[in-house]
Amino acid sequence: MSEAEHARIKKTVAVVKAKAPELVAVIKDLHALGMIDGWRSVTITKGNDEPHQ
Repeated sequence: MSEAEHARIKKTVAVVKAKAPELVAVIKDLHALGMIDGWRSVTITKGNDEPHQ
C-alpha cells in the first residue's frame, strides 16, 4: 500500500469516527463477512471529507 493510500485510509477512519461512529461496527461486520476489503473500500463523498466541522 502506498503512503498516499495509507494517509487516505487514516483520514477516512478519522472522519467516520467523528461524524458517524456507529458506522465503525458496520464496516467491521462487512469486512468480517468478506463483503469489503476493509477501510480501503470505504470512500467519502466530496464535502464530507473533514473530521471537524
